[in-house]
Amino acid sequence: MFLDIKVNQQQRGEFAIYRNAEGDVFVRLSDFPQLGLKHDSSLPRVRIAGESGSFVSLRDMGATHLELDIVRMALEVELPPDVFDQTALDFGNQQTRNALAAAQNSGFLNYRLADTAYGSADPSRTLATEIGLRYGSVLFLNQSQFRENAGTSRYLSQLVYDRPEDQQRLIAGDFIGTSGELGSTLNMGGLNFSKVYNMTPELIPQPVAGFAGIANSPSQVEVRMGGVPVAFSQVGTGPFQLQNLRQYGGANDVQVIVRDALGREQLYTFPFYYSDQSLRQGLHEYSYSLGKIRSNPGQPDEDYGTTALSAFHRFGYSDALTLGGRAEAAENLSNIGVSAIWRSDQWGVLSGALSGSSYAGLTGDAQMLSYHYQQSSFGLRTVARNYSANYAPLEALVGRFNRSGDYGINLSWYQGLGRSLSLDYTLTQTRDQGDTHATSLNYYQNLGSNSVLYATLQRTDGSNGSEPNTSLFVGWIYRFGDKFTASASANTDEKGNQRLFTQLARDVPVGEGLGYRVGWSGTQPDNSDRFNGYAQWNLPAASLSLDANTYPAQGGNQDYRELAVGGSVAFAGTAWGFSRQITDSFAIVQMGAPVAGVPVMANSQQIGVSNASGQVISPYLGSFYESRISMDDKRVPLDYAMGKEYFTVKPAYRSGVGVNFGLRRVQGLAGVIRMRVGDDTPTADNQLVALTKDGLLVQEIQIGRDGHFYIENIAPGDYRGEIQGTKRPCGFAMQVPDTGEAVFTLPGDLICE
Repeated sequence: MFLDIKVNQQQRGEFAIYRNAEGDVFVRLSDFPQLGLKHDSSLPRVRIAGESGSFVSLRDMGATHLELDIVRMALEVELPPDVFDQTALDFGNQQTRNALAAAQNSGFLNYRLADTAYGSADPSRTLATEIGLRYGSVLFLNQSQFRENAGTSRYLSQLVYDRPEDQQRLIAGDFIGTSGELGSTLNMGGLNFSKVYNMTPELIPQPVAGFAGIANSPSQVEVRMGGVPVAFSQVGTGPFQLQNLRQYGGANDVQVIVRDALGREQLYTFPFYYSDQSLRQGLHEYSYSLGKIRSNPGQPDEDYGTTALSAFHRFGYSDALTLGGRAEAAENLSNIGVSAIWRSDQWGVLSGALSGSSYAGLTGDAQMLSYHYQQSSFGLRTVARNYSANYAPLEALVGRFNRSGDYGINLSWYQGLGRSLSLDYTLTQTRDQGDTHATSLNYYQNLGSNSVLYATLQRTDGSNGSEPNTSLFVGWIYRFGDKFTASASANTDEKGNQRLFTQLARDVPVGEGLGYRVGWSGTQPDNSDRFNGYAQWNLPAASLSLDANTYPAQGGNQDYRELAVGGSVAFAGTAWGFSRQITDSFAIVQMGAPVAGVPVMANSQQIGVSNASGQVISPYLGSFYESRISMDDKRVPLDYAMGKEYFTVKPAYRSGVGVNFGLRRVQGLAGVIRMRVGDDTPTADNQLVALTKDGLLVQEIQIGRDGHFYIENIAPGDYRGEIQGTKRPCGFAMQVPDTGEAVFTLPGDLICE
């Protein structure tokens, strides 16, 4: 029989089944996926004459209820939950299908030309540039600056090769090399190979909460973290698994509520601690650098000096334990160490590291131990680093390594209504300049939805014989009108120094428009005033800015001002144009037709309006992250038709992607069609005509009385028409001109022959 089957109250569709004389029902093994059943090799197979596939008895699967309705040709089945396939619910970042990737070839040239004047000195001019060129999977980046009377300085040059599917990056050129805890972070020139997880935002590298359960019937599953609902979904009968439950804020109780159709609830509670320091089980994180240590980049005395190796590698041994190793080496220096991070859902995160070094024949060692715990109302962070007298990381080759210890503790309390209080203490020890103690008490309070008050009481005891000092800082911020911010602050210390500051600011818009800030500060006891102002005007193809300040100086104030213009020229594929500076990646958006004045949005924020050629560039997209590019279709003229309402783009690192909305101009067309019959041309009344363009069917139209026809929304171009249903083929050519008329009437009759 062909029956409409409902399994555990869930409609599954129509299937072919067999029934024997005892009332047992047999279903095809190949239908198990559509029925939501898991493949179980232990179930006995049944062969039915005339059928090629295997069948399985529902009673062998433990069916507790079989109800056959011959009138409706329907079957209702109740099966135990363990025979169903598992339902997986993933609450992580989901990747959109068919997102537009970066164009294989793209590039940009950022520039900023500035004219600066300080006091009575002659004005100086600078030109800063950044070039990014992508060809296939390789990106070239170069950053430099030209200073009048000082020449050109180069800050960075590199070739970047990314493998997003494996989160791997290879850099040849300038980069920042790091070797992890107790190591160094240095400018280098050479080769770097690293794991970069932000290439795949949908992959969460940190341990996340999960849950596996069984629903006895179709149910609703609600997930709460710290009592706050974070996820809600429907599941069918059988086992289910919740994946990638992530909630920032350290310790949280996870609650899973399974609620069936009758409202009966099952509650499951378990603790979970989220830490961004740990790696998920089986994941790796690493950076391997080989090259020369770069000193003073961009300065006249820039130098590529000692050849060095810098590396670290971490591995998620389990969700609870992350292990790591690190190494640094140069001609007369070696430094090697190990680290471990232990994450406990009940106790937080404990991490430690050990390192040993050898430099110029002297050996040293270093240790680090830290503990972090945070929950909704309390937080504790501690760290202790100790360096022996002869410990030397790579940074000792470019500057004197003078630290002997770093110690710190932070206690935080979080109250309701946006209130927090924290206490910080840090101790920095040096080998020959004494110790520095700093203690601060910080308070933060929301004053309604638009206002914030914050205060800091700090006590410092500096090195080199500096006198202890106690200071108090109080600040206030008020935001109004969605674009404007007013702020004020006051600072005083026990030595009699005082400072007042006020400022009014309007946000610099993401798209076109004006943003600014104006402020005043006064200090005592020198009784000096300082005024500052900044304005930035974002135009479609550039940004203009003015920065003006007055500085206290001997005998009065000195003025400082900088007038600058910045922008970019970019291309993606065959499209190119001018825009404001590109800060990361970008999209060149084309209307598809020369339609001006249409607002274009990136992630719901307007970034500009189309120019006379129907183009606008979005210069602020994030690399590897999905962005939604849309336009205001209400501003599209009525005589244009749209191709798509929005696009989802996912640009590569510092690269561009082209978007074309495919607007096409359409118009109404009226005319008369006649048929040639011998020497006569009677009108083709009530005939059906097929219109084709470039060999493809565009539409079919019906001819009315006296051969009259009317077509809406037809694009300009050359068409071929053919009257359908006639004994002999009858066709004609039709040209639709590109005119500004809403309805164009063909000047002569079309003759079909």
